[in-house]
Amino acid sequence: MASRAIDKLRPGFWALADQGVVSLGCFLTNIVLARSLAPAQYGIWVLLFAVLVFLYGLHGPLVTYPLSIGSINTDSTRRVDGASASMLTVVLSLPFAIVVSVAAMWLHRTDVIPSAIAAMVLWYLQETARRELMALLRHRAAVLGDAVSYLGQAVTLYVLSRSGHLSLQMAFGTLAATSAIAGIIQFVQLGPISLSLRDACDWWRRSFRLSKWMVLANLSSALIAQLVLWFLHLRSAGDVANYQAAANLAGATNPVMFGVGNLLLPAVAQARQQGAVSNLVRMTLGYVAQGALFLLPYFAILIVFPRVVLSFAYGASSPYANLEVALRVYVVAAAFMYVSHLFGGSLCAVRRTDAAFWAQFSGIPITIVAGLPLAMVYGASGACAALLAVYLSRTVVCGWLVWKSQQASGRDYSGSNHSNPVADVIASASSGAITRQ
Repeated sequence: MASRAIDKLRPGFWALADQGVVSLGCFLTNIVLARSLAPAQYGIWVLLFAVLVFLYGLHGPLVTYPLSIGSINTDSTRRVDGASASMLTVVLSLPFAIVVSVAAMWLHRTDVIPSAIAAMVLWYLQETARRELMALLRHRAAVLGDAVSYLGQAVTLYVLSRSGHLSLQMAFGTLAATSAIAGIIQFVQLGPISLSLRDACDWWRRSFRLSKWMVLANLSSALIAQLVLWFLHLRSAGDVANYQAAANLAGATNPVMFGVGNLLLPAVAQARQQGAVSNLVRMTLGYVAQGALFLLPYFAILIVFPRVVLSFAYGASSPYANLEVALRVYVVAAAFMYVSHLFGGSLCAVRRTDAAFWAQFSGIPITIVAGLPLAMVYGASGACAALLAVYLSRTVVCGWLVWKSQQASGRDYSGSNHSNPVADVIASASSGAITRQ
């Protein structure tokens, strides 16, 4: 009996472990870059990388979202889907490269265009392979490649920093190189596949039909982050760096947010297939509470001892050591970000991607009205305050829409069958979210 329970929990463990590796690598990468680059240079990195994340707002719903929520069939069927997704990734990279080039030219950094485009394409391809492994419930296999990609880039950047060779070009080049090696590992793990163009086109059509609202929702969310950063850039690139320095520390909670989200989405999707979502709010809040057990102690440390944490992360003499107000405000915003992320995940799991879009879109007017004046007057602290207003409103809207979805369901949710949310996911597919945060 005990061994069966362990077997059931093992996939959930490896899903969380994999997300932990990814988020730890991203966190360390940002810390190394913030400590090594001048604030103005780090601000440019943040802006250009934000463009890559913005474009992932298109790639994710069109490519990895259909892979994640598709029904579990045979491995061969999944491999055809995965190969089709990889082909679509390459096709999408062509217009994406133009956007990256324009952004680099706008920032007067045409020298980083080749390395930034290479980083984007190779990251997206590796991410596609990673999500295919997750769709096949091969989370343990995904850990090796993700460790090479995310932890590998942090270690490489640290070595470059210590040797005095770290630059923006080398930073993007490192991201490209580690993504390429990791992608090779994960594609080898997946094995060979033969695919016809007709199969690929059929999958692309299904993907577009399924993801149209998800694309709009992701773009709305990504646009909010873009607006905040570019409003700050109107003031100075240094203010962008200050904002990101505060975000890095709160972003250390991403393993919990994305890890719990990875468990929530397939569990709710399974409940939907069984017609059991009339307790959707309670089910979602159960997952919120699980993650809160890990988040609240860390958030408390950041709020009570912000300068200690900032000095430890960036150095006592760093210009980022004085960002106590910005960090405190961002932490509160991150708490609402976490809750709204899980409520939004529930909406996507029950295929209410139209509702998820409107919930995401609700933050854009607030960002425009409050973000620009607050960022221009108060810098990083003002931008964090605008973000707090956005995610507070989004939490309210998402919560209301999840409640409406629950009211619309016609059957009662059986608590006896789903009393343990971690166990729910064991027999279902796993999903993911944007990982390089």
